[in-house]
Amino acid sequence: MFIRFLFFILLSLAVIPVLSQPDVVDGYSVQHFTDENGLPQNSINDLLFDKDGYLWLATQVGLVRFNGSAFKLFYPDDKPLLESNVVYLGKNDEGVIYFQTVDRNLYRYAGNNSQFLSPVNSPATQRPLLLNAQKQVFDFTRFLQDARPAGETLRRRSLFQQLFAHPENFFVADSDRVYLIDEDSLYYYDGSLLHLLSASEGRAAQCLLYDRRLYVLHHDSVTAVYDNGNKIHGPARIEGDKIEGKAIMRDPDPAVYAARLFSCGRMNHLLVDHRLYRLSPEPNGHIRAKLLVNLDFISNISSIEYNSGLDLLLISTDTEGFYFLRRNHFRISGWPVEMQHQLSRHLFGPMALHDDREIFTDKFIFTPAGAWSPVQRSGLTGQHCLFIDKKETIWTARNDTPWKLTTAMVPVATMPPLDAGIVDYAEDDNGSLYCLTKRSLWRLESGIFRRLYTSASQDSQRHNEAMAFAGGHRLYIGTTNGLIGYDPAINEAYVIPELSGAHVRAIHRCRDGSILVGTYGEGYYYFFNGRFYRMPMDKNGFLITAHCFLEDRRGYIWIPCNKGLFKVPKADMEAWCKGENDQLFYYYYGRQDGLQTNEFNGGFNACGVITSEGFVSLLSMKGMVCFYTDSLQTDFPHGAIDMADLEIDGKSAPRTDTIGLSAGYNSLVLAISSPYLGNRNNLYLQYHLSGFNDEWKQLPEDGTLNLSRLAPGNYTLRVRQVNGFGKNNYQYRQWSIVVPPYFYRTTWFLSLVGLVVLVLLILLVQLRIKLVEKKQKLQHSEQALLKTNRQREKLISLVIHDLRSPLRFLTTLAGDLHDNQASLSTEDVKDRTYWIKKGAQDVYHFSEDFLLWVTSQKDNFNLRNQLFFVRPLLQEVYDFYLEQVLQKGNRLTYEADEQLQLYSDPHLVLTIIRNLTDNANKYTSQGEIRITARQERDDVLILVADTGLGMSPQQAAAFMGESNLDNVKSGSQLGHQFIVDLTRRLNGTLFVETGEKTGTTVTLRIPIGLPADATVS
Repeated sequence: MFIRFLFFILLSLAVIPVLSQPDVVDGYSVQHFTDENGLPQNSINDLLFDKDGYLWLATQVGLVRFNGSAFKLFYPDDKPLLESNVVYLGKNDEGVIYFQTVDRNLYRYAGNNSQFLSPVNSPATQRPLLLNAQKQVFDFTRFLQDARPAGETLRRRSLFQQLFAHPENFFVADSDRVYLIDEDSLYYYDGSLLHLLSASEGRAAQCLLYDRRLYVLHHDSVTAVYDNGNKIHGPARIEGDKIEGKAIMRDPDPAVYAARLFSCGRMNHLLVDHRLYRLSPEPNGHIRAKLLVNLDFISNISSIEYNSGLDLLLISTDTEGFYFLRRNHFRISGWPVEMQHQLSRHLFGPMALHDDREIFTDKFIFTPAGAWSPVQRSGLTGQHCLFIDKKETIWTARNDTPWKLTTAMVPVATMPPLDAGIVDYAEDDNGSLYCLTKRSLWRLESGIFRRLYTSASQDSQRHNEAMAFAGGHRLYIGTTNGLIGYDPAINEAYVIPELSGAHVRAIHRCRDGSILVGTYGEGYYYFFNGRFYRMPMDKNGFLITAHCFLEDRRGYIWIPCNKGLFKVPKADMEAWCKGENDQLFYYYYGRQDGLQTNEFNGGFNACGVITSEGFVSLLSMKGMVCFYTDSLQTDFPHGAIDMADLEIDGKSAPRTDTIGLSAGYNSLVLAISSPYLGNRNNLYLQYHLSGFNDEWKQLPEDGTLNLSRLAPGNYTLRVRQVNGFGKNNYQYRQWSIVVPPYFYRTTWFLSLVGLVVLVLLILLVQLRIKLVEKKQKLQHSEQALLKTNRQREKLISLVIHDLRSPLRFLTTLAGDLHDNQASLSTEDVKDRTYWIKKGAQDVYHFSEDFLLWVTSQKDNFNLRNQLFFVRPLLQEVYDFYLEQVLQKGNRLTYEADEQLQLYSDPHLVLTIIRNLTDNANKYTSQGEIRITARQERDDVLILVADTGLGMSPQQAAAFMGESNLDNVKSGSQLGHQFIVDLTRRLNGTLFVETGEKTGTTVTLRIPIGLPADATVS
């Protein structure tokens, strides 16, 4: 049953602040790691590099990962704390890491930042997966399952149990083939069959595997070489450096075990006593040994590993932690001891290069080949410069006095003293020699130095430091207060504004004519394309002081300073000046790389020289530093960028590519890691957080980023690592960070709030509109009520007025008839009774029409539509008005088709026609009144025409005007109003054709409106 083991991080210690400074032993720079500088535990059993470049250490308290600056301890949770004794480390072809504890439990870690370990084997399960001492993993499943017959099965199972207890006794050729040792016997399994190769090879022997070949070693010889299970070579002595030791390959007695073999992949090391040899198998079956180092200063060695990229040896011990051994390339082997002694004591003084091979100092002359000779004491003291002109004359000085010497450093002439101490010499293209004192510039003319220019007064604190020609007659003079340009041809000096106030200590003219200027306290400047650029600092600001500049044949500029040595491609400098690169990166060398000190010396002309072959000589506080530029590796980091730890609000969180945070989180702390065992000053890790700030910033030295209290949003954390020189030479890694807002800041919530506000606004607007409408309705009601009251009063007044006259007439006429009936003739009585009848009919019809009109003004008035014939309606009007028409001398006629029908309210139609006829008769005398009806399309037209007085345009307009009782002044106008209002109720229209004295024709147009099921009533 598989058990999941929680992957705990117990320790995370940054060791940069407490790393001990390396010592130099036997040509190696040695760096020691113990619990005093961060190592969790000093007992180291095994070492392993993973595919990403991390160093893994098997310790007695668990598995430790080292990225070059910090240790992290991991252990499985099935064991008590500090009891996870890891003895073996290994990895398969996919880079998966395996480790085995002392109780033979095998664990698997995929190396993908998973927080869980997968156990793959234990003594209880004894699964067929084993890890050997050569860091190889092999699956013995087929080995155990394919055995035939039964006896072979038992033998293989017995072999497997032996290997389970002693995993150092098998060697993996490939995924199917393996060599096995069982006591005195050597076996080979070819993926199917098990072959016995020798019955004695396994005893007192050690084996190494190289290119699938097994080499069997005994004492100082190779006894056999096997390829695919076949012996291809016989015994042969190990060639190369002689292997020496008190006991060579003796039996592995626990008390005395003087020779040990350490193999991993293609690298094999042999430790004999304290001497470490590298063994290199050759195709002919021989092995060549090379003595690397005497490790007598390290005891209890448990494991040896090698990193070829860094040329780094790693030595672990059982009791004293582990060591890094880097080959010291700042040391030239084979030089005479006395010469090395002189170089180590020479801290100060100028140098000069002669004939591209000899390096002159004021005390000795030496060559890169190792030849040297002391300089005879000549009384030279207080020298700041040493110069060799084109005539191979050496110029130096004793304080303010120029001295002329031969190439044997023998004085031949002493010049008169100048005005101050001499600091430098220079020669122009024409061979003219210039001498620079602390105050003035001089030129050698006819054997005598003549003053050209004085840059500082005698009591001035400013003085000259260095000079160099920049081509032609242009000369630069460096002072403690800036840089001065001088043209000897016109004797004109000018100040370089970019370096005003700078303490200039070094000026170097490159092969292409560009100029480099070093200062004390303000970095360095580069004259390129006609202007001076202040160049960027290194990430630590060490280049604030630049002692000198050396240009090698490969285009690199080497810059020593008070904190170490830098190199940078000149092409990268130019690209930065052109704006093609936004940053400039340097490669740094310090004590970790083999320097005795990081502090180089300047202030001399020259303080460093370089030959065309790249041999460099510099001054330092521990003597002269000499090296070949091609021998120094430029190994920028190439390991993977990873997130080592993640804490959210003080609690560990899973490390994934997307970091989801809670709303209102307080702290987010990430530990960014990239493995690099070289000089940490060459690890350039930068980051920027898109969505917050696009500026690239230097990652803190401990790799910890605090991104607390980010505003809600989506961010991308990008980390980049400089992989080397050149344009945009970066490796990138990125993580997404999602910071959700509080719910009340989310889009959906704000949208909901906006929607609610909008709804409330709509409701408020609607409520306001309703209130306004109600108010307006109330106002209209009040106005209508007032208007109705006024109209009612006016109607009452009009009605009373219109009724009073006929009633008074009827009263008078009736009284006269009553009082005089005896004396009246029959004709008079008949005439009087007619008018009484007519008056009564007028009053009746007026009251009836008035009542109908008032009723029609109500909102609940309903038409009583029915289908009827029109002609009978006209006949009724004719019969009613005939007598009245005749009384006025008028003639009344009507005309309509007998089949003409109309679907409408006949009572309203009759009322309208009657009023029109009455109006026509009222304004016509001795004339004619015609009533006609006809159908026109979907309408019925009823025309009432007379030949009476007619109407003026104003009267016609008033007749067709809007309903406004305020404008009604008489009963006749009220009758007009009846006609107009009732016509509108019938959805009809009125047209008036009239003119004064020409009669009037009123046309009533009413829609037929005949429904499909209508019948004549």
